[in-house]
Amino acid sequence: MYYSSLASLSLVICFIINNKLFRTGYSRELPKAKLEYRHFLHSLILFMVTDIAWGLLYEMHIIPLVYLDTIAYFASQAIAVLFWTRFVVTYLDRNSFTDRILLYVGKVTFIFVVSCLVINIFTPIVFSFDENGIFLSLPIRYLFLIIQDVFFTVVALYTFRAYFKEAKNKRHQYRTIAVSGAVMAVFMTFQTFNPLLPFCVTGFLISTCLIHAFVAEEEAAEKAILLDGALKEAEKANAAKTVFLTNMSHEIRTPINVIMGMNEIIRQSSNDDKILSCTDNIRKSGTSLLSIIRDILDFTKIETGRMELVCEEYYLPDVIGDIYNLIRFRAEEKGLELRFEIDAKMPVRMKGDALRIKQVITNLLTNAVKYTEKGSVTFKATVLEKKENIAAIRVSVIDTGIGIKDEDKEKLLAPFERLDTNRTRTIAGTGVGLSITSALLRMMGSQLSVDSIYNAGSNFHFDVSQEIAENTPIGENWMDALTSYKYTDKAERRNFTSPDSHILIVDDTALNLQVLCGLLEPTGIQIDTAESGAEGIDKFAAGSYDLVLLDYLMPHMNGIETLAKIKEEYPEKAATTPIISITANAVAGDRERMLEAGFTNYLSKPVVVGEFMDMLIQYLPDEKVHLVAQASSEEVEEAKEDDELEGIPAKLLDIPWIDVKQGVEYCGTAETYMMALSMFTDHIDEKADLLEDCLTNDDLEMFIVTVHALKGSSLTLGMADFSAKSKELEFAGKRNDIEFIKEKIADYLDEFRGLKPVLQECSQ
Repeated sequence: MYYSSLASLSLVICFIINNKLFRTGYSRELPKAKLEYRHFLHSLILFMVTDIAWGLLYEMHIIPLVYLDTIAYFASQAIAVLFWTRFVVTYLDRNSFTDRILLYVGKVTFIFVVSCLVINIFTPIVFSFDENGIFLSLPIRYLFLIIQDVFFTVVALYTFRAYFKEAKNKRHQYRTIAVSGAVMAVFMTFQTFNPLLPFCVTGFLISTCLIHAFVAEEEAAEKAILLDGALKEAEKANAAKTVFLTNMSHEIRTPINVIMGMNEIIRQSSNDDKILSCTDNIRKSGTSLLSIIRDILDFTKIETGRMELVCEEYYLPDVIGDIYNLIRFRAEEKGLELRFEIDAKMPVRMKGDALRIKQVITNLLTNAVKYTEKGSVTFKATVLEKKENIAAIRVSVIDTGIGIKDEDKEKLLAPFERLDTNRTRTIAGTGVGLSITSALLRMMGSQLSVDSIYNAGSNFHFDVSQEIAENTPIGENWMDALTSYKYTDKAERRNFTSPDSHILIVDDTALNLQVLCGLLEPTGIQIDTAESGAEGIDKFAAGSYDLVLLDYLMPHMNGIETLAKIKEEYPEKAATTPIISITANAVAGDRERMLEAGFTNYLSKPVVVGEFMDMLIQYLPDEKVHLVAQASSEEVEEAKEDDELEGIPAKLLDIPWIDVKQGVEYCGTAETYMMALSMFTDHIDEKADLLEDCLTNDDLEMFIVTVHALKGSSLTLGMADFSAKSKELEFAGKRNDIEFIKEKIADYLDEFRGLKPVLQECSQ
């Protein structure tokens, strides 16, 4: 009875540990090796069932049934040996001559055993029972059991050999298979000479337990690979989404900037109240759209971990002034009372990321104004405690707006989520503002909290710690500091001269150099130019500059490589000289990439005059910058109307595909524009031939650099369509899409060369 009991226990354990494998679907769901292993398990179960039956029937002395069960017992054992061999060979997957020999011998052994068992029915050669029902082993039984035993041993040795040759990633599995085969061989040897003891079933059970351990490991590894693959696919999709959002926002922002620029020109040139009212609406809508684009870009930066805090000293009245100036007009337009309640104990100077703090507070105040139709919006800043050089500050934004339902509070910080859509569907926004705010606060070690009563108002608040740079309290009269803050438009301080300043401009495109020099001419700044990174390094070494403007994409040595060389060879001079990157690739992440590379700041092309002048004022030595009093707006308008397009031929103004006015704005003056246009025209044949040579010689890098330069220079001259086509070719080159380039280049070059006669004729 013990014989059947042990076999029954083995069967139960086998089912338990291999339950998942038995429940899995068939071949389409399983790898071939695992399928062969399951076949082995099925044969093993059959073997264990015959073992159980043999023990029970033998105890009951039902010899005819014992005889039939013994035949099934030896047959299932032979099947198990065959499927074990197939599993091992399939798992090792070496496709060697030895594999084929093992499979062949396994089949021959199985056929031999089955043949012997069939013969045994008529003539006992394997086993028999005497007149008392005692089991008798005959010579052939010993022969085929020894053959199977040797075969198990050979397969185990073959697996050990593979184990020593295999790389680390599967050695553990190979070792387990080899040990399992060796265990079965040993126990089969015991069974051969002790037929009435359950050695075989014990050996098979131990082996399946060993195999189960690594099968479970493999399943975990496969699951990890699948999860890793899914994660990579998700990251890839997220990266593609980020690229799409950044490129889309860039493509939208470019025409919006043009629209808003032209709108400002209309505002300055018109006194018609109706037109001015329309331009006000355009300005508001454009500003709103740009704000939405900025939110999307900030969200993608935070999502991809590219948003970083910059800890710098800031002057609190300036920060309050910026926030107040941004919000007060919106509040006044809606007839809301705007209150600023600043704790008199607030330190006047602190250290932190003032830009992100302003962004957080501005987002909260903007939302408060947006969702409040009447009443007030209050901004409060209170010092909770001062400990050593750290101030703990509570910031609150309180409104009397529509409030938030209790069930909506959990969804409040979810990105792109709009709450109470029946009441808010007419309010513009992306739904990411609070999500960005919350993420920025988490980066600062803080958390956004909200107390709200539906239809009564809300209180958004957070606590933040800032390092105290100057502990002088802002005092009760902080409003004086606020009202004395410079609210004047930046344009009022853009007029300056700096004849003692000396700057270096490095750009491989002569036209770009001409435009930048033209823009700087009124300032009197001394300018040196270089048309390559190498030349720029030489001039930087020889001269003493207050500022360097360095183009990003140049042949042979780009801007980042040039900067690295400068910092390596002239570290002391580079450390004290602002070096600003200029590039036409004005997409999200470029500024961070340039700053990470070591640039002081970043300027996009075509250069916006106001931003350019602001940056010069910021980085040139204060003692060398002399601000010039600005003329009255009437005088400016008169001069503008008279001089803006003076010197531009009428034929050129009539060309529909050139926005001359935009080009003059980029170039600064009509004279600079005409010089730049002439330079562009003179080099058309040379650039077209260069592009053809690049394709002939498979010089994709030079091709990209050349069309990149044409993209920027044509846009600077007001040829937006041709610039867009250049951009298509540049991006195709960057993604190595040669087929696209070959498809488009002929028409592109025909159009490019066709510009020359038209521009020459119309420029006279």
